[in-house]
Amino acid sequence: HNSPIVDTYPYWESFELNNGNYYSQGTNNTWQWGTPVKTLINKAANGSKAWATNLGGTYNNNETSYLVSPCFDLTGLQNPVLSFSHIYDVELNYDYTWVEYSLDGKIWQKLGAEGQGTNWYDNAQDKWATSSTRWHVASIDIPVKDVTVRFRFVMSSDGGVTQEGIGIDDIRVHEKSII
Repeated sequence: HNSPIVDTYPYWESFELNNGNYYSQGTNNTWQWGTPVKTLINKAANGSKAWATNLGGTYNNNETSYLVSPCFDLTGLQNPVLSFSHIYDVELNYDYTWVEYSLDGKIWQKLGAEGQGTNWYDNAQDKWATSSTRWHVASIDIPVKDVTVRFRFVMSSDGGVTQEGIGIDDIRVHEKSII
């Protein structure tokens, strides 16, 4: 997938004008860009548009899908940080969401671990597992520097219960403030 390379910071994507050059892929993929109209995920964090799993319903059974970012050239950032607004409603202990990063678009690594960052994973398996049905900001230091990196937001479900899923908005990549 061809995407632009982002090299101007701070970067902020609100998804109000378009899909931000993000795209989705995966098995039983329900990611959509637009205005969420579900019971719990019924608005964007900011403005009216966001990315969410099924803007008007639930995610699918046996879904393993990805919302993939454009490429970020981190050259020149000393302490790069990824932050974003998100909301999620998933089946406890069976369905999960997390973030990955890649330097080549082929090999993906989980970004961060439970207890790292701000509002980062709530599960010992380094995933978000307990629903958080209010928009909130999560942020974490990006563990690589002076490279080009891509991120992807993962939705993973089993074959049982489905719920509203995940919403992503206001993605930022910026220099960490050191006080």
